[in-house]
Amino acid sequence: MSRPVRIQLLGQTYTIRTNETDEHIAEVKAVLDGRFDELRGRGAPADQTLAVLTALTLADDLVKARQSEARLRGELLQSVDAIMEQAAAQ
Repeated sequence: MSRPVRIQLLGQTYTIRTNETDEHIAEVKAVLDGRFDELRGRGAPADQTLAVLTALTLADDLVKARQSEARLRGELLQSVDAIMEQAAAQ
């Protein structure tokens, strides 16, 4: 059952509903705060634009991670197939 959790980002407090643990929420917040700091260091303004830029960079990371996972899964399946063929040949 989801519960309300308050989280502060960019000086604003948000209430979200989640089933996740407090530790998970803290880790998510730390990732966001780290990305905010990184983008601010590159000159991004500390307003809604920063939030949008952060969302874009995190989405980019997610897409790349999914592509990498798919590539690795394909390589793993090829390796398993090769091992199975070798085993069947013996």
